[in-house]
Order: sequence, then structure tokens, then C-alpha cells
Amino acid sequence: MNIKQLKNYIQNLENEHGNIDDVTINFRWSQDSDVHVCHFVEEDLYKEDNKTLDTICFLTDNEES
Repeated sequence: MNIKQLKNYIQNLENEHGNIDDVTINFRWSQDSDVHVCHFVEEDLYKEDNKTLDTICFLTDNEES
């Protein structure tokens, strides 16, 4: 999925359900897995020029291991 697809999906949800600003974002590995609440969105990887953002990451915890 890319950002444009995510924005379109969010827009479709708002069109169908109204204001969704307070809706929580969860993460699951599959339909049967446990729910993990996403608390953070961070920059992830950059393209080869090290300037152009290539990916973002949704995190449940932002503490470094």
C-alpha cells in the first residue's frame, strides 16, 4: 500500500461513516491475530539518494531495543 491508497481509503471511510478523526488505528498480522494499537507513525526508509522518503512505519511502541 502507498500513501495515496491510504488517503483514498480514509476518504472513502469518511464519506461512508462521517467524521472519523477520533477512530483508533489498530494493526493485525492476519484476521485471526491479536490487535495491536498503533501509537506512532515514523519515517522508515529512504531511496538511494538518502533524501527522498520511500517508506513510513506504523509503530505500537517507539522504544529502541
